[in-house]
Amino acid sequence: MTVSTIKKVFPYPIQQVWNLMTSLDTYAWRSDISEIKVLDDQKFQERSLDGITLLRKNLIGYMRFLLRIRI
Repeated sequence: MTVSTIKKVFPYPIQQVWNLMTSLDTYAWRSDISEIKVLDDQKFQERSLDGITLLRKNLIGYMRFLLRIRI
């Protein structure tokens, strides 16, 4: 499994950043995904640019981001 670590400071409230990064409707920032289909409140599918479909469960567990507020 590939793991990426990216650190970036955004000049926005942390809740706004979290909402964008965990949205299943707004995923344009993800250059590796062509489509996301919500199956139910616990499962969703991601389709990659090369057509591979992956079943995902538990969005918050899947999206592990370290968000820090810089004061």
